[in-house]
Amino acid sequence: MENKDIHDLNLHETTIVHDFKIMRVPSGWMYNETFVPYSAEFKDLKTTVNPKEVRKFLEDYFKLKKKISTKTNDGNYPLARQVYCKILKTYSRFQNSQIARDVGFKSRAHVNNSMTAINNRIYGDKYFKTEYEDILRKLKLK
Repeated sequence: MENKDIHDLNLHETTIVHDFKIMRVPSGWMYNETFVPYSAEFKDLKTTVNPKEVRKFLEDYFKLKKKISTKTNDGNYPLARQVYCKILKTYSRFQNSQIARDVGFKSRAHVNNSMTAINNRIYGDKYFKTEYEDILRKLKLK
């Protein structure tokens, strides 16, 4: 039994941390005989992103003439905003309200709507999925 980070444990795998026997169970961990619900709050992110760099890259990638936060639905602006939201939600600890403010949305609910739209597009459109993976590679996130 090697000592792994608790977030890297597979289901029913155990590790020992500071004399606690920890086992990964559905939706959390068992510390000795006490259930602790899952929380990613203290999980180390493999990668962190700089929002300014991501914004600049996407503005260049989608050939936007104005800032990504411009209030327009012309051309690739909505798609660029959706990709921006997905990248920040996946590779940073930004909350919806912070992302909404940064991208120019009126409320944080728009971030959830963008996430739904971009996820549907990634999983439904094979061409766009490869394009999204290309964006991640160019940003050195994959």
